[in-house]
Formats: sequence, structure tokens, C-alpha cells
Amino acid sequence: MNNLNVIRHLVTAEEVAHVVTFLASPKSIAINGDAVAAGGGIPGSIYY
Repeated sequence: MNNLNVIRHLVTAEEVAHVVTFLASPKSIAINGDAVAAGGGIPGSIYY
């Protein structure tokens, strides 16, 4: 399973939470209406 994404490990809920925290912060002001994939580079849909 480690060879399925670029970062070589399964993305944890904590790592996804970091992305969500960033998107909810003022630092993400330039991101508007974009899809953000937090799957470590794995192609296709990711379900958590």
C-alpha cells in the first residue's frame, strides 16, 4: 500500500485536519472555489 501515493504513507485524519484548518483560516484567502485533494498524490477519488 505504501507505493500507491507520492508521500509513501497513508494520509492520516490529522493530516487532513491540517488542510481543513488552513482552508478555514485567513491564510487561504486566495483559494476560491477550488477542489483541494489531500491524498498524498494518489490519483482518483479519496474517501475518508
